[in-house]
Amino acid sequence: MRSTLSPTFSGAKLKQMTPIIESAIDQFVNRVEEHKKLDKEIDIYDLAQDLTMDTIAKSGFGFDSGAQTETERQVINAAKKSFQVQVSQFFLFISFLFPEFLWVINPFRLVAEMISDYLGQSSRGFLLKVSDQLIKQRREQKGDKQKDLLQMMIESEGTDILSNDKLSVSSDMNNDTVVDSNVRINKKTKMTDDEIAANSVLFFEAGYETTSTALGYLMHILINKPEIQEKCRQEVKQLLESEGRLDYNTVTKLKYMESVIYETLRIYPPITTFISRMPKTDYPYNGLTLPKGVDLRVPLYFLQKDPELWSEPEEFIPERFSDENKHLINPVVWQPFGTGPRNCIGMRFALLEMKLSMAKLLNQYAFIPSPNTELGDIQRDFKVISMTPKNGVFTKAVDISS
Repeated sequence: MRSTLSPTFSGAKLKQMTPIIESAIDQFVNRVEEHKKLDKEIDIYDLAQDLTMDTIAKSGFGFDSGAQTETERQVINAAKKSFQVQVSQFFLFISFLFPEFLWVINPFRLVAEMISDYLGQSSRGFLLKVSDQLIKQRREQKGDKQKDLLQMMIESEGTDILSNDKLSVSSDMNNDTVVDSNVRINKKTKMTDDEIAANSVLFFEAGYETTSTALGYLMHILINKPEIQEKCRQEVKQLLESEGRLDYNTVTKLKYMESVIYETLRIYPPITTFISRMPKTDYPYNGLTLPKGVDLRVPLYFLQKDPELWSEPEEFIPERFSDENKHLINPVVWQPFGTGPRNCIGMRFALLEMKLSMAKLLNQYAFIPSPNTELGDIQRDFKVISMTPKNGVFTKAVDISS
């Protein structure tokens, strides 16, 4: 399935999607403008959640979710609900330590989900129904069809399977190694409609939650560090002067902004408990043997703040990710997107969305503290797999000439 989905996130495909992504971002900017005209405080994190749902719906599945325009927003409300599940830290701890007991728990979870779906209270059940409907509509559609994520999954029959060493997605937005590789396994696969629907729900949720959370943390940093905000703005201004526009090809040149994004993700990784691996065989390593089937969890939040791995780990220093310095960082100690052949397949999609939206915002506005702005550190809500701003991210937008 990953071999089938990988080409959707190639540079060539993302360039085709950019106008669609840009249309969603323009709505986002318009909403900021409305708040600015009324001199109103903005919860930019809330607006970012609407933006990312709108973006994944339009560019991935060819439909308007209404996330930024409608009051009855069923799709985004269902996605939000699926991330609001609260599990006790003790239960989470026990489930990580003793995964062999999950076979006892999972049937109860399944029954509870079936009952919830029957009563119309299941968020994932609702999203699956939306996905099934989109698949049916796309199969019945005549004529030219949008070459998006959904269409790639539907046309998966005959797709060659890439070898594991070619499945890792690079953060370099101009690197299409995954797609251009000639190293392939002599095997073909076809995704069933159930698999397409399940992956659609995953992309709705992942494309919405993680990127909006990263944007929220990024805005918190820029509001609290106006000198970094101004430096990002000047880089955008210089890019516009030299290139004349903001698109896929140009925002890849925003190197300082990229460093700021990377450092934000180091200090505030949206995903904290979900990076895991499982050996298929007993694996010897440094005199130890990792047993087959053991659940290996990467302590991401602590790994990215380990003083033995990072100088001044609690300080926000974007320069550590500059072209001159980033080679000094061991790539496996920074992994908000995971690493290896199972890293985040949508990494470049997320980076494009973040860079393009921030570039458009900073080109027009300065963001300053407002009455509810959290100064210094930000309070966080630790959910089952994610770490999100607990109280939102509040700011006021002003014209940059003000």
